[in-house]
Amino acid sequence: MKAPERWLTVAGGVALLSCLLIQWRCLPSACPPFCDISLRQAEIACSHEGVNPFRVWAHEVDSPRYAGHPRPDFPAQATPGKRPVHAYPPWHTVFCWFYGWLPAAACAALVSLLSALGLAAGVWWVAKRVPRDRLLAAFALLGALFLVPASFAFWTGNYGLVLLGLFLAFLWCMERDRTVLAGLCWALMLIKPQVAALLFWPLLFRWRFTTIAVAGLICALATLWPAAVYRESPLALILQIPEIGKPYLHVTAGTIPNAICALAGEGGVLAWGALCVLACAALSFLTRSALCWLLRCVPALIVFPVWTYSQPHDLAIQLPLYALLLLAVFGKAPFPIPRWGRRLACVAVWAALFGRVFERAWQLANETRFVNLAGYDWLYIVVVHLALALASLACLALAFFARPTPNPPHSSP
Repeated sequence: MKAPERWLTVAGGVALLSCLLIQWRCLPSACPPFCDISLRQAEIACSHEGVNPFRVWAHEVDSPRYAGHPRPDFPAQATPGKRPVHAYPPWHTVFCWFYGWLPAAACAALVSLLSALGLAAGVWWVAKRVPRDRLLAAFALLGALFLVPASFAFWTGNYGLVLLGLFLAFLWCMERDRTVLAGLCWALMLIKPQVAALLFWPLLFRWRFTTIAVAGLICALATLWPAAVYRESPLALILQIPEIGKPYLHVTAGTIPNAICALAGEGGVLAWGALCVLACAALSFLTRSALCWLLRCVPALIVFPVWTYSQPHDLAIQLPLYALLLLAVFGKAPFPIPRWGRRLACVAVWAALFGRVFERAWQLANETRFVNLAGYDWLYIVVVHLALALASLACLALAFFARPTPNPPHSSP
């Protein structure tokens, strides 16, 4: 291992330990354990009673057993004895209808198991591609970068790691031209459309209309059952989806949509989202001839965290991108890249490590009130998103400038 790689490995180990200690301190106070899957199960149970949980969350329907999960745009309400509900897309209700028949502990255990399988798939994907003598370095660095998304996914019972496993299955299907199975994987990923919807563009520009049609048909048909249960039109249920994350775009927090909302209002947020979608489309068109499906999906994976509402556990799906950056840094990428591309990847990994530690340190300072950070959200946004921008630029460089090897490996990335 060369000296720069050793220093990077040491930095990854230190960052991993730092993030682990801060997460251990801050995560329990961030939210109750399994809070997300608890909401998901309550939503399904509410649906079993013929009540649309979105209407309860939006304070449009008063339910004797359910109350809307607190939202920043409505005043807090005392609802003793009522289960809080949020809302997910209508096809999630169909995919997870069985939640309504399970106890809360069983749902939490099931999602934890699926998350563990998604994480295991990610570990296997990395281990299969990283040389044995670089595995320790790779897992130290990736552990530092993805401890936060993984820990949040397990703690809250969110689907972030489940989506990672589905995305890897999606890549496997696309590389082998299993278009129908890929459509099924994409449909399941669309339970979080803010993460998976932008994959439409690379599929479109590679003419994978079967995959698009399968996913669209599954989600459309799955909307019919909730529509019948709620006695609402399927179109109305689909139009509710953008409203699910809308209130959280107005919260003063360290994200680009939040900052734009503070500066330009709701119209600015809509314009920003549209610009991101168009940028993703343009980049997907330019990378349509990349060597593998992961590189073709780079634009979707780097745009989704900034185009609309997103949370830390959503970033788990980016694990393969950072693994490819590490392969480039180690000089073990499965395709030739320019020397400057390798250097850019190295800078991006260093920046990502710094951004992750900075983000956790910021959270610790807020948690302990050791430093008064009021009014400095702009600094958080600049530092964290500059690190994200460097990583995104390096990934795009791989997608744009990677070239086929004379004797390509048997397994594609």
